[in-house]
Amino acid sequence: MLTACVAAQVSDIHLSRHADGGTIRCRIHGQLTPVSYMTSAIYDHLASMLKLRAGMDVSVYHVPQDGRFSETVLARQQDFRLSTLPTPFGEDLVVRVLQARDRLSQVADLGFSVRAEALLLEMLSFKSGLLLVTGPTGSGKTTTLYTSLQYLADRGGRMVVSIEDPVESLLAGVRQTALNPVIGYDAPRALKAILRQDPDVILVGEIRDAEMARLALEAAYTGHLVLSALHTSDVASSLRRMQGFGVDLFLLQHAVRGIVSQRLCPIACVGCSAKDTASSCEMCQGTGIVGRRVDVEMFSPESASYWSAFSEGKPVTAWGGDYIPFAGASV
Repeated sequence: MLTACVAAQVSDIHLSRHADGGTIRCRIHGQLTPVSYMTSAIYDHLASMLKLRAGMDVSVYHVPQDGRFSETVLARQQDFRLSTLPTPFGEDLVVRVLQARDRLSQVADLGFSVRAEALLLEMLSFKSGLLLVTGPTGSGKTTTLYTSLQYLADRGGRMVVSIEDPVESLLAGVRQTALNPVIGYDAPRALKAILRQDPDVILVGEIRDAEMARLALEAAYTGHLVLSALHTSDVASSLRRMQGFGVDLFLLQHAVRGIVSQRLCPIACVGCSAKDTASSCEMCQGTGIVGRRVDVEMFSPESASYWSAFSEGKPVTAWGGDYIPFAGASV
């Protein structure tokens, strides 16, 4: 199952328990596609195997669990992340297929335009400040952040640290630490500890609350380059989200050095046009989509004066600084 899913470029495998059996659905190019149905006995056995492989307690099924495991798939080491959720009929499981360790992109492989790539590299050249990568779930934020972090580590001369929940892929030259809230090792505590380690570049996996927003901004303003993610849809909503955390507005307007908002747009299958229905197309396995391309909106302020234009509700083009709009229509 894992080999077939990796070969088909599946990002998530959904195993759902029902009263009389279970189903497997796979997310391919952003779409959830039914794959197979199985009996209750086979489903429960498969769920136990996955939980055991991920280091979970197979006797616990009434509370959620998280774990991870690695397998040699298609002649390479592939990482997977597993999460469980109790339901009235048993446990539902989701297996996230993490990006292969040997497939981490170079900046040039992210799919950005020439202009967007140049602006990203300019943002990464800053010695301090906050760089936000935003977008909905599954839009490639982690890939962009990991690629940027690896780029900075490969250049040398700076100590690069990441705070992640969990560590999705190992990066050469990067000191990575995984959070463990069960023992009180949460993101604020990790960031406070890292700031005593003389870092130059810090990756905060995601800013989720006011305390984390404040600490990230303070670190960015006091001489560190901080990279992080937000679940927002565009540049303007990213600033509104940060503002909504109630952080010091002086820090916000002076620390932000760049915002990259991205989304993945489907690439229509050309083979379907030659057939009556997409379901009969072998090129896309009936999905109508053969892949996805990245579309980005980027903004890098030239000075803190952009904040007044933002506060007055003016469009990003009037804020002052380098700006690249989304290339495609809204999706």
